[in-house]
Amino acid sequence: MDKDERKQLYKAIETRVLSGECKSEIYAGYPDEQDARLVARVLAQIPTPARRKQFRLLNWVLIVSIGVLAAIKLLIVTLLVLTEIPKGAALILLAPVINIFLIWVVAKFRGFGYLLVVAFGLTGVSNVIESFEKGLHPIDFAINAVSLICVVASIIIAVVLMKKLLPQTSFLLTPKRDETGNPLFEE
Repeated sequence: MDKDERKQLYKAIETRVLSGECKSEIYAGYPDEQDARLVARVLAQIPTPARRKQFRLLNWVLIVSIGVLAAIKLLIVTLLVLTEIPKGAALILLAPVINIFLIWVVAKFRGFGYLLVVAFGLTGVSNVIESFEKGLHPIDFAINAVSLICVVASIIIAVVLMKKLLPQTSFLLTPKRDETGNPLFEE
């Protein structure tokens, strides 16, 4: 299956889940072992409508936290570009692109979005801690403190949302299995 076919499969399955169809019934419609494995992995990444509704507010808190981080990054890169590289205005637009992408996938309740928030958050924590060690100006210290709080909050919220939105999914976005090896789905 190529990339476009996988995208179409994901969209088709997501549409069925969001329309209220039971995940186990969707999975049962794919008897071929290879297709069933792919469908199980896709189903493991899609939260049910009830869970989306239940955790919508917490999801928005995560989106706002990522948005604050994007704004901070935009501010820092803008100041850096204007002071160090006056003709590098295009760099200003590139800085928050990752955060905007994260906002988009989290707003869509995509399972891999939460995993990306955790992964990028862990690198962000190390970058912010390095900045603290440089002995900064009070304004830089305040910006780094806000960044650290937002990054840590984003990581924690993303992990909580992964556990709550996808309770039958492992951290690596594969479905948990029962004793017989069949995937488990929340209903």
